[in-house]
Amino acid sequence: MAGSSGITLTALLIELGRTYVPVMLANAAAIDQGPGQVATAVEGKPWTQEPFPYQAKCLQWLRIEYARLDEEDRKRVNEILDGTGCERLLARSN
Repeated sequence: MAGSSGITLTALLIELGRTYVPVMLANAAAIDQGPGQVATAVEGKPWTQEPFPYQAKCLQWLRIEYARLDEEDRKRVNEILDGTGCERLLARSN
């Protein structure tokens, strides 16, 4: 991704990968497994919250739409997300 807008987007995705992605994945696991609380670490510090079903649905929708992409578009998305931590949202086994 070229230019300053690409740098800005990458920085934003890295921030999301460090802070929001762990919570989103832990929330989805909590919804799947049924514990009463989401527990994970964000930047090495404990994070807990009540499970949030809508957040789990959002993750499911992201994965569905990613799966619908053709090979070329999926490759482009992979290139953009690679190394940001956000690529973990699209992995089926977390």
